[in-house]
Amino acid sequence: MELLLLFALLGEFSPSPHGAISHSHIAQNTSVQQLRNNADALFNNKQYREAIAAYDRYLQAEPEDGGAWTNRGNALFFLEEFESALLSFDRAVKANPEVGGFWLNRGNAHYELNRYREAIQDYDRAIQLDKTLSGAWTNKGNALSRLSRYREAIPAYNNALKIEPNSYLTRAAKALALSHLKQYREALSETLKALASEPNHPYLVFRHAYALDDLGKYQEALKQYDLALRLVQGQEWESYVWHGKGITFLKLGNFPQALANFDRGISLNKYKLYPRLHPGDLVITDSLIGKGQTLVQLKRYREAITAFDQALAIKPNLDQAIRLREQARRLLR
Repeated sequence: MELLLLFALLGEFSPSPHGAISHSHIAQNTSVQQLRNNADALFNNKQYREAIAAYDRYLQAEPEDGGAWTNRGNALFFLEEFESALLSFDRAVKANPEVGGFWLNRGNAHYELNRYREAIQDYDRAIQLDKTLSGAWTNKGNALSRLSRYREAIPAYNNALKIEPNSYLTRAAKALALSHLKQYREALSETLKALASEPNHPYLVFRHAYALDDLGKYQEALKQYDLALRLVQGQEWESYVWHGKGITFLKLGNFPQALANFDRGISLNKYKLYPRLHPGDLVITDSLIGKGQTLVQLKRYREAITAFDQALAIKPNLDQAIRLREQARRLLR
């Protein structure tokens, strides 16, 4: 689940986020203070449902405590209840609008709800209040990348790296933006810098393979994909690696191996990758299209059409699948 927590980590989520409010004004009220302590303890113990209920009890007594609203929102965020988390973050920024970390957390909720422009506005507000928030810079870059504004994303990542030069997650995000700009050598350089800090991080190894593939170094890429598969086995995004390996075999013209890898990714159906940086996250339809393209190369046109049909059953307006299916139908005649 490490990658699942990426935006939480970069968003500086903690039981006492940046600028959490002092509770000296309730120090005399030990019963109220105990409610807060109990809620924080449950949060720290990752008992998020119980923590939310405990924060609710505390907030009945202290409804203007932005730190408590933020922690309540964090708990909902970790439960992936992003709309509800956003409501808590709204209360936090209303109670304490001068705390940059609270705006950062609200931006993260907007991000997860695919509201990237709103997220950028919140990240900008967080940065305006506290320019040292590396997470705000990184996540702003992520949101810009989701909007295909890669050239704008790079300076945001650079600002984050000035603050935290050893952040391998930020370097990985920057590398992905560079690859979208077709700056493949620079993308590989950033990936290698990230790997220097975390040589066995499965996502970074996957990114290394991806970068090598972009540069046409297919045999080296395959070795990195194999390493990534050993590291990522059983995780929620394992299908990404099988898909990437299938693409490399397809480029090499090794169609049987390409087909086997696409099929493996499809059968596992594990496409939930974090960080979600680029528009159009890889999903099962991408592997179905790759499978269809491979079957066309093998002149197995009926099976290719079936693969494209399966992709279109999931996404009926997928232009690439429609176009490739028509090509396969023409070849079948």
